[in-house]
Amino acid sequence: MAETVDLFVPLGELDEPLEPRLERALGWARGQAGALRVLRRSLDARKGRALGQRLRVLVARTGETLASEPVPAPPPRWPAGRAAPRVVVVGSGPAGSWAALRLAEAGVPVTIVEQGKAVQPRRRDLALLTRGQLTESSNYCFGEGGAGTYSDGKLYTRAKDRGGVADVIADLVRFGAPDDIAVESRPHVGSNRLPRVLQTLRDHLIGLGVDYRFENTVAGLRATRGRVHAVRLAGGDELPADVVVLAVGHSARPVYESFLADIKNRGIPIEAGVFQADMQVELINDGPVTVLIDSRRLF
Repeated sequence: MAETVDLFVPLGELDEPLEPRLERALGWARGQAGALRVLRRSLDARKGRALGQRLRVLVARTGETLASEPVPAPPPRWPAGRAAPRVVVVGSGPAGSWAALRLAEAGVPVTIVEQGKAVQPRRRDLALLTRGQLTESSNYCFGEGGAGTYSDGKLYTRAKDRGGVADVIADLVRFGAPDDIAVESRPHVGSNRLPRVLQTLRDHLIGLGVDYRFENTVAGLRATRGRVHAVRLAGGDELPADVVVLAVGHSARPVYESFLADIKNRGIPIEAGVFQADMQVELINDGPVTVLIDSRRLF
């Protein structure tokens, strides 16, 4: 039967085989460690301790096999014979893209509205210093993939749902991210890989019938008696909708302000919640810099 072992491996010994170390930890004879799988890996750089990696390893004796990794359950499907709602997702960052993925794989029709550009043409708008021109709706913060796409691609969440987090990591691997992110305690895809992952995800969603509306700004809702019927775009078009998912990230304030009259006048309940504000400031001249964070409640 396979055993799970927690190990510490000093930095200078990372290139050495794990089998002898596992055999010592388990009290096995030399040569008894066979197939193994690293389940978890993290860097231990705590003050006063040796620098190295902490590993959780599943190992079987020579001649035995490891159980196959669990196969993800198929996505739930919308009940047969019941009309699926028309869903408009506002924003194509992580929240919006994964909301669309879960819905589309369940057979629910989805339209994604994104004020910025698709991930590849968005890249040209990042050259702020050389071009000297800011595209307000397409830059480091706005566009397909959200703010993390071109700012290193670290994967971080405060969510406590380990199963849900594992599912998202598995999706990233499915669409082209490195397999290692399923093992690392601080997974990292990187801005050099994320655009390709997002493009593969978009191709998958389009294949499921998802309609993308890039470079479109949401202007409000059409609703009666507390029920949404359509999303109004700034260009005058309307998108039929029974459900609207607002995954608006850095655009939250203008989007909610544009919705405010529609929401209040049509009896749609809404309340303010807590929020997080963070920033990255790059000094490009020698003058003083003042940063103000407006933390007023919207409603």
